Amino acid sequence: MRWPGSSVGEEVQIAGPDTKFIRRAVSSPVEDGMSMTRIAAVVSLVGAIAAGSSGMVARGAQDDACTRAVPESLFEQIPRVFPSYRLIQAGDYSADVVKAEKKKHTGGACLGVAAGNFGGRHAKDFAFLLVSPGKPALLVAARSTEDKGWTFQELLNLGQDEPSRNFVRVVRPGRYEDRRAQAPANSIGWVSDYTSAFEGVAVGHFGSPGVGLFFNGTEWVHLRLGD
Repeated sequence: MRWPGSSVGEEVQIAGPDTKFIRRAVSSPVEDGMSMTRIAAVVSLVGAIAAGSSGMVARGAQDDACTRAVPESLFEQIPRVFPSYRLIQAGDYSADVVKAEKKKHTGGACLGVAAGNFGGRHAKDFAFLLVSPGKPALLVAARSTEDKGWTFQELLNLGQDEPSRNFVRVVRPGRYEDRRAQAPANSIGWVSDYTSAFEGVAVGHFGSPGVGLFFNGTEWVHLRLGD
């Protein structure tokens, strides 16, 4: 399996007096034919901006399990940070897949959203897939900030892979080893083994162990999970 990288770049955009977006693209590897680009998009919000954004996005498909799986404040910020993208919905997966997989998934019927403690803070963090017509699906992590905003980090670009073939789930704290002896071709962010005191994120095709990603307090590291 190849782990292609991406170019390095940085963009800073001020979208208003109290909202700042910072995007930083760094080359990073991936598995299963997907392209991995780590992009950090930091969103700093004060209460007034968070409240003022409530009408920005209609919380569509209100009965969808994935829509209900994330806080409304997070849901409403997605189009500000990732224009043209939306949160994946349970309806994007086939009914047969949901029926077969939901008992194994802590998110229940929503197979594309996971909630856990990725950074050790006393707050719930989220990892989820974003989709957009004609564009590659993205795996994104969102961690809460002290000012009641969200820090978004794009962890994975699925490339041409169909998002409904992929799960997102929480990985328990513990020690993990890459299931292959050799490092990937582009190994930035890759570790051969890692011991995490906190939960991580796994993404991959149904039936596979996938890739494990862990936040070490500064950046996300990753390895290929074993069975």
